[in-house]
Amino acid sequence: MAEGINWRTTTASQNLSPQEITPQAASELFASCDRNAGRYSPLGLFYLKEGAQYIGIDNSSGNAWTEEFSDLAACLMWLREGACPPFGG
Repeated sequence: MAEGINWRTTTASQNLSPQEITPQAASELFASCDRNAGRYSPLGLFYLKEGAQYIGIDNSSGNAWTEEFSDLAACLMWLREGACPPFGG
């Protein structure tokens, strides 16, 4: 079940397992950009389902890298290992 993000998480090491989040939580993450440093928070690995696709968000470094996938397994593999091609790839 998708949940909101634990906004008290401040380090990636506290949040290395991919967490399912809601579209609202993803919007909050993208709105959190520190305009001076260009970083997003909280740090961690996140994914959500939108329609027939999965969106992976790798924010382990604060850069919020985002990719689309056609299945959950590929999305989780990319988040954990960076080893899968994105949606349609």
